[in-house]
Amino acid sequence: MRDGDERAASFDRMKRPGGYPNDYSFRACSVDAELSDGQRLTVGALELEALSTPGHSSGHMSYALHRTGGVDLFSGDAAFANGRILLQDIWDCSVAESTQSIRRLVDLKPDGLYPGHGTLALTLGWHHLYSAMEEISAGLPPRQLTF
Repeated sequence: MRDGDERAASFDRMKRPGGYPNDYSFRACSVDAELSDGQRLTVGALELEALSTPGHSSGHMSYALHRTGGVDLFSGDAAFANGRILLQDIWDCSVAESTQSIRRLVDLKPDGLYPGHGTLALTLGWHHLYSAMEEISAGLPPRQLTF
């Protein structure tokens, strides 16, 4: 983000199949601070935990919102509703790391699941992650998200 490097962020690969318009430009932007795995930010009674979840991409992060009575997961592109994941033909996408990240997210047992795209799960978010784990446990990659 700091450099606006389209190749490093794989925008060049995503433009080819029409994922982004050919005239799209990934611009550099300033970064005030970086969160590392396990770092927590507290705002009132809420606590946001940064989670390293590589697989979809090498530096992918998800965020667990710890609140009174439960946890909500902002999974970005690590996990989606109905046990789906999103793997792409890009330089830093890894099936092995993706399955490890899903295992980590399952342990959170989140109530809400808020992925970067598509359907949200306001309740029973853990159920969607368990669906992905069932396929992983059977030696299969979870079903792919398709647009």
